[in-house]
Amino acid sequence: MEQKNPLVILTTWIVNYEQHEEQLQTQLVAARTHVAMLEGNLATTQRWLAKFRDLLAILESTNNESIAILERDADATFKVAGTHFERIEAFLLAKKNEPRTVAEIEAGTNIARSSISAVLYRTHSELFQAKFISGQRGKVWSLRNPAASMPPPPDPSLDPPPDPVLDLVGMDEPDWVPDPEVEDIPF
Repeated sequence: MEQKNPLVILTTWIVNYEQHEEQLQTQLVAARTHVAMLEGNLATTQRWLAKFRDLLAILESTNNESIAILERDADATFKVAGTHFERIEAFLLAKKNEPRTVAEIEAGTNIARSSISAVLYRTHSELFQAKFISGQRGKVWSLRNPAASMPPPPDPSLDPPPDPVLDLVGMDEPDWVPDPEVEDIPF
């Protein structure tokens, strides 16, 4: 068996070490480039997240304000401009057409009982139905056909054509991603 020269072995080892070091340096540069790209993506994502949190806070505060307004207005006197019939109709529709006594209609519409009775018994009697409830002295009233009182659904032929920028249905991924520091959110 032939002995290798220690100088050759050491030279081979040094050459291999230098090649390995060059590979590691190349991989380190690639890793640093990738980390820099990921940090940039993280920063962009954090900016978007901050914007979405702001939007969520706005929506939540708007929702809370709306709920407070609706709760406050639910018990308030129902004020609608129009004839007595239109005001009674709007009141009953707002109360989901649940049967109401004349006293409840009076309190909710601020119309005199005599005027309510005139609408219910004479001028528009065919549009209302009355029921007797056992244990109560008076009748409760509701609309006969509340669907007829509802406005018709909007005509889809009158809708504008869809906006291709806003129509995101069926898109796998966006063609561009706006920079949150420069561009507004597209909705």
